[in-house]
Order: sequence, then C-alpha cells, then structure tokens
Amino acid sequence: MKGSTWLGPRTQAMDGATARLVAVPCAGASHAFYSSWVRDAPSCLEVRPVRMPGRGGPRVELAGVREFGEAIAQEITDEDDPRPVAVFGHSFGGLVAYETARCLRQRAGHPPALLVISGVAAAPPADGGLDAGQASDAELLAYLRDMGGTPKEILADPDFTDFLLAQLRRDLALFRGARHTDLIRLGIPIWAVAGSQDAAADAPAMRAWLSFGSDRSSVISYPGGHFAINASEARRDLLARITETVLTSTTASHIPR
Repeated sequence: MKGSTWLGPRTQAMDGATARLVAVPCAGASHAFYSSWVRDAPSCLEVRPVRMPGRGGPRVELAGVREFGEAIAQEITDEDDPRPVAVFGHSFGGLVAYETARCLRQRAGHPPALLVISGVAAAPPADGGLDAGQASDAELLAYLRDMGGTPKEILADPDFTDFLLAQLRRDLALFRGARHTDLIRLGIPIWAVAGSQDAAADAPAMRAWLSFGSDRSSVISYPGGHFAINASEARRDLLARITETVLTSTTASHIPR
C-alpha cells in the first residue's frame, strides 16, 4: 500500500481493528482535533483523522470542497482495505465528508457504510455565512469565540491567533460557495449530529440531511453548543454507535481499484 498523504498514519494500537472511521476536522483545525477520538475509540474501530491542506496534508491548492473530498476518497480507494468504513465530518468538515461519501459511491462504486455529519446544516444560512475574504481579524476572532471550542488563552495570544486566523481564512475560502447547490441522495445511512444549543445547526436545522440518506438515517442530539461532540460522554457514545452500526452494516465494504 502506498503511503497516505491526506489520511493520518495508522498506529500499532489500531492493529486488530475490524472497522474504520475517516474523520474530517472543522475549518481552522488540524488532524489533532481528533486525537481524543483516536484515544477513546473501541479497539475494533480504527480512527483515521484527515490532515488539512498545509497542516500535515499536502501543500496543494484545492479548487473547493468537492476536490478535497475526491482526494480523500482516492486515498481510501488506494488503500484497498476490505474493512467497512464510515466517514465523519464536523462543521465545514461535514461538507467534505459528504463529498467524500459521494465520490466513493459514484466513482469507486461502493459507498461507505455510514456518513456522519456534525454541526453544519443542510441548508445555507440566510445571510450566506461568514465571508473570510471580507471579515476583519476582529470579526473572525468573534466568530471563534461564539463557536466555542478554542481555549481563551489561545485567542488571547497574538502570535498564535495570527497563525490561527490565516489557517481559518484559507479553510473558509475553500468551503465558501460549496454549499448545498447540488446535493444528491446517497442511499446510505446519514446521521446528522447536533448540539442542542448550536444556533446554526441544532436538531431541526440538521434534519434536512435525512432526505439525502437511506431510511436508516437519523438525527442525534447532544447537550451543548457547536462543539458538543467534544464532551467526553458525547464523544464516547457517538464512537460506540458508529462502531456498532458499521460492524453490523450490510453495505459492501470492499472498495475496488
């Protein structure tokens, strides 16, 4: 198997896992966003965080979310791994996860056993969302504070925020304009995961994703805001649900070359 570029490396602790989870971070984050997922996953589930462009991943210019999803799907295909796979994405990463699943279904011929989308609604926001090209640093910092998930100490460090905002602008520019104009029904289970207090992506807002999945699709809600999935209880519950569903799925797991 050739070495991965977008997918994080396998570790010795993953030996023996019988199912896989490919996880795409949110805008501005890196694959380290899922370090606790790797640690807390059941021993039978291999969690492979996706490396973001320029942050562990290849330093390439991507045309948009679809190209990013295609690149991830190609690596999954190239690994020629017979174990069933689920794809997860949080916030803007949820759109990349959708495109990854779409590409596996259309180009590789076999969809993932499960697609899990967290923290991003299936309908665009009424105001069009945050424009990274027009927003000031102060507006981006306010956006991060409103979303939660970034420690206050980091947001108070000018040196670190300069780096963080540069990465956030790059990701938001990549994701902007990719929303929901040509979503298709994938025919696989889609779980739409919501934070009960996430104003932009609560359970009612996430429900529209179900129309693009099979009749086994559902909405899952956890207490909290935009990063509700980061709470230990929610994270472990979701990982257990994903593991059980993927291992009992009747979806063909082998993705041929």
